Amino acid sequence: NNADLEEKYWQWRSAVEQIPQEGTQKADLMITFNAMISNGTTAAAMNTLGIGNGAMNNIVLPDKLETSAKAALEQARAAGLRFDQARFDLREKVLSAYADYALTADLIRLEKENNELLKLMLNVTQSRLGAGGAMQQDALKAINEQDLSTNELKMQEARLPAERAVINAILGRAPDAPLDPPQAMPAVSADPENDAEILRLAARQNRKLQALARAIAGKRDAIARAKAEYLPDLGVNFSTDLAGVAQSLMGSVMLPILRYQAIDAGVRQAQADLHA
Repeated sequence: NNADLEEKYWQWRSAVEQIPQEGTQKADLMITFNAMISNGTTAAAMNTLGIGNGAMNNIVLPDKLETSAKAALEQARAAGLRFDQARFDLREKVLSAYADYALTADLIRLEKENNELLKLMLNVTQSRLGAGGAMQQDALKAINEQDLSTNELKMQEARLPAERAVINAILGRAPDAPLDPPQAMPAVSADPENDAEILRLAARQNRKLQALARAIAGKRDAIARAKAEYLPDLGVNFSTDLAGVAQSLMGSVMLPILRYQAIDAGVRQAQADLHA
């Protein structure tokens, strides 16, 4: 029911689907047919059938595709770790809010017991006052303490609906949805034995750090992919006449001579992303 967590999930799914897009050839398969008509007639030897890559996209070298897919894979892994971190963050919010809710309920129970005890002490003091065994100021002090306890009890009881609304908001429920407070504080798991163990667990399980590590790996792949733009792309076209007499094969190499400034800038941009 948590919209923020669901957003992180779909961001991960989107990043996963980017991997095959980056690792697949962009070139389309182009099939051409050319018919030559002479004096209103045509012959099989005058018609040609061709096949090759589309004119809009060249054939990309496999090394470029592999590097692009690796970069996308690392970004997807980082997105998955960010989703995991969002799950843990949500869990921490729920547990923290529930612990506050349980603590308030426990304080209410204690304050009720304290209030009953103070009420009993007030009755005893008033009895002693009537018998001359206590002074008026003792009775006033007992009344004041009992009033303060009653006020504290009402304050704690007023906090309970607000804390329940916080939990319901995190869970995507209506603010006034019923949620009975626990009868006792939740059990606490044992703490690690020392600070070194805490640091070790933090380094191993911190999804934010792991996501950053994956993102950095992806940025390094992005630099390699930017440098791969210096390599040429290819074009291939094969054609034959329908009579099977003549065939032709044409290949082309697209040199990025006029794009060197843009490629240099792309490499510097990828390096800046890595430093960031």
